[in-house]
Amino acid sequence: MSLFDKFVDCFYNYDPNTFRELHHEDFMFVQEFALLDRDQHCEVINDLATKPDWDWHLKAELIHENHYVAEMRWIDGDEIVTNVNLKKEGKSWRSIVSRIPIKKGD
Repeated sequence: MSLFDKFVDCFYNYDPNTFRELHHEDFMFVQEFALLDRDQHCEVINDLATKPDWDWHLKAELIHENHYVAEMRWIDGDEIVTNVNLKKEGKSWRSIVSRIPIKKGD
């Protein structure tokens, strides 16, 4: 099963331990002005996963995945969200998200 499929599957019946295990122990989430380690990232996602309107896994599309990287994309409100995960030992090792506003008329 691909990493993308494992992430999507995890959120259908969210389990914090399963989510954590999808991330390499050296995981880092890259933000514009900060880095989150695996524990910090899991804490943020655990909070988001309890919100009834947080449904990225229902909208996400796999753009590309191989042994080294997984790229997924979805629309969140008026933004196109792209999540790229570099993989190590089959787990998410580094992750970065881009949010681009949807231009009217495009």
